[in-house]
Amino acid sequence: MPRPVDRNATYYPGLDGVRTLAVAVVILYHLGIDRFSGGLLGVGVFFTLSGFLITSILLSQWRRSGTLGLKTFWIRRARRLLPAVILVLFVGMTMVLLVDRERFGTRAVEALAALFYVANWHTIVSGKSYFDRFSGPGPFDHLWSLSVEEQFYLVWPLLLAALIIVCRGRQVLVAAATTVLAGGSFWLLSQLAQPGFDNTRAYEATDTRAGGLLLGAVLALLWRPHRMAPGGLGRGGRTLVDVAGFVGLAGVIAMCMFTSDYTMSLYQWGLIALSVATCALLVAVCTSGTVLSRLFAWAPLRWLGERSYGIYLWHLPVLAFTPAKFAQGNAIVRDLVLVAITIILAALSWALVENPIRRHGFLGALRRARQGIPDRRSPGVGWGTAVFIPSAVLALILPQAFTFPSMNAASAARAEGAAANSGKIVAEDAPKPSASATPAPSTSPVSTRTSCSKVVYIGDSTSEGLQSPNYLPNPADRIKAQLQRVGVTTFYPEISGARSIIETWQGQPNAQSVADKYLTAGYNGCWILALGTNDAANLYTGGADYPTRIAAMMSKIPSDQPVLWVNTKSLVKSGYYSAAHNVDWSNSLQQACAQYPNMRVYDWASEVQDQWFIDDNIHFNTPGYRERSRRIAHALAVGVPARGASPKACLVSSGLPSA
Repeated sequence: MPRPVDRNATYYPGLDGVRTLAVAVVILYHLGIDRFSGGLLGVGVFFTLSGFLITSILLSQWRRSGTLGLKTFWIRRARRLLPAVILVLFVGMTMVLLVDRERFGTRAVEALAALFYVANWHTIVSGKSYFDRFSGPGPFDHLWSLSVEEQFYLVWPLLLAALIIVCRGRQVLVAAATTVLAGGSFWLLSQLAQPGFDNTRAYEATDTRAGGLLLGAVLALLWRPHRMAPGGLGRGGRTLVDVAGFVGLAGVIAMCMFTSDYTMSLYQWGLIALSVATCALLVAVCTSGTVLSRLFAWAPLRWLGERSYGIYLWHLPVLAFTPAKFAQGNAIVRDLVLVAITIILAALSWALVENPIRRHGFLGALRRARQGIPDRRSPGVGWGTAVFIPSAVLALILPQAFTFPSMNAASAARAEGAAANSGKIVAEDAPKPSASATPAPSTSPVSTRTSCSKVVYIGDSTSEGLQSPNYLPNPADRIKAQLQRVGVTTFYPEISGARSIIETWQGQPNAQSVADKYLTAGYNGCWILALGTNDAANLYTGGADYPTRIAAMMSKIPSDQPVLWVNTKSLVKSGYYSAAHNVDWSNSLQQACAQYPNMRVYDWASEVQDQWFIDDNIHFNTPGYRERSRRIAHALAVGVPARGASPKACLVSSGLPSA
């Protein structure tokens, strides 16, 4: 934490190092670094640290004066938190006007929710998902955590005062009551989180995330490090504290590196374990003479920790407004540049705006600026703000200036129609076509035909471009025309970006329901099932396994009706839509063929080329959809030919040469 303005307050320099650790893993998570899939847990470290610090401040005031000094406490919180948030929101909305004007209304509502510290509840009530990363990060997506903390800062002092009165000042009893409250919060978290469903309500709500803050408060109630004389523990005592601290540190780092952001263990015990590990680390860092207290008090870590609040605030706007193709092909350079921009903005914000207001208040900082009162530690806030805002806008625009025209990360995969993943943690939107895509008609000859005169095509968002004039302006390139060329006379497209086999989302039918609709109506024909992108992700979030999903479709379709599955591929390195999960899904399709003689699998994964993907590495550009359209049609002719029997092999190709 920054060195306190109140000279009576105790300063633990190592806590700034803990803040640096927490913000670092959050940034690594948002950068998509493979080994930090649990980096979002850095927010949990912040929560426990904040609960400890805030409660320590309140208790210190109570011991000195017999009151909690709530008015002073809340004023200081406002001085510390509001200036940087207002700056981020103002600069962020300016950038929205410049580069993303069509979403100005949406962003304005998000900004207002963040300004009044209700961003977490706005996300929950509006039905948005914290875990939706298809459309790229929004510049204000991370401000939900500040809302949780600020709501805690408003409610907890009042509750603490009541507990002190009821328990007659006995801190052990207050700590016991607080532990019960923390346990209730963690219990509610575990009850609301459900495998295979969107868990934003559990993850972002104040009542479910208060547990980490409250455990930090329990630590402050039971342990007062400033009362320990230097060396009072002795070498053996300090060694034990260090051992516990290193175990806690190892636990925090291990969870941030290896915890999946969608595993149910995160809600069942993970966040409790994280809070306990953080408490162990805090004890070691705040104990004089320990190795960890010296390590985390290292000057560079302290410097970053002082500015960690600003670093956290600025890192996501920097990512959100950076074009996806900036430094494409050199991820290390890209990440280093974005981190550097973030730290520079945070440092300027701290020096020019945050620290002057923190030290002198809103009016005091302005008064000193007008009077020209010199202060080497806090320049005038008026001219500081005037300098900072255009500098920040310029810094956010710079990556775009060094990028060839392209959609930015926030719009690379914007929905054309349906939104959100099938009742799951994430939403899969159909993307807009690449700006550089140039349509051209298909000219490849058709040498084979299919015996299928009727086809029901059930697909997810990876098929939406097959019938979209935005992607395929020439109707001859679209899936209907391509199927007609191989002999299909009646085509029933059932394509929805939110589709998986089992799960449903906001009333949109799943693939099973679509199949039931046709079979109930007496349909007798062929099927193309271009599914699995969502299903592979859904298994990762705790849904049904692959064989169950495949059987759910194949058991419905009569054995005399041919079924062509289209396998899947992504270029995503990690997470729920990773390439590895798509490979597993495709392998499961191939294994299922032995059970269903009427089933064949078109090996799209072997034919699709990397340059056919757009920036989200899951959906396709115009050349990709053009090739996908004609290759699926040709694969149907190969798998269900007009003459002769279907091939004995499960996997079929389109028979077309590489594009």
